[in-house]
Amino acid sequence: MENKRTRVLWLWVRDVILPCLVLYILFFQIFGIVIVAGSSMEPTYSDGNFLFMNRLKSNSPQRGDVVVIDKDAVNSEKRLIKRVIGLPGETIEISQTGDVLIDGIVLEESYIIGITAPGSVNTYPLSIPDGCIFVMGDNREHSEDSRSEVGLIAISDVVGVVFN
Repeated sequence: MENKRTRVLWLWVRDVILPCLVLYILFFQIFGIVIVAGSSMEPTYSDGNFLFMNRLKSNSPQRGDVVVIDKDAVNSEKRLIKRVIGLPGETIEISQTGDVLIDGIVLEESYIIGITAPGSVNTYPLSIPDGCIFVMGDNREHSEDSRSEVGLIAISDVVGVVFN
């Protein structure tokens, strides 16, 4: 009788609990799903799109990565989804013509729509301190990002990097 209970318990663990544990680890610790809210990432992503993110890459975002930012970091009701433009130690400038310069070199951005205005919060050239990144939405005329009150983003506030 004891042997039968042990076998049933093992089958329960193997067939139900273990798969649930693996799914939990995969979807809440390693990967994640986020829904785009708003038009700030158009034309790349539209309102309502589901995106998959990699949480393991959150501490090392690279230029061009689309990142998910913790809502508490910017006092918002939702997570922000923005593109990494500037990295720690770099200097950002936004020219009168809307060009973005990184350390004096124009950044090629085929993914944007709209004119990139400097915003009213930052003074340029802007040096990015260690542990921070400068982010912008792809829809430059309709994005609250590092040019606005959102400001520079602490890398520790990045939740994940969106899969391309």
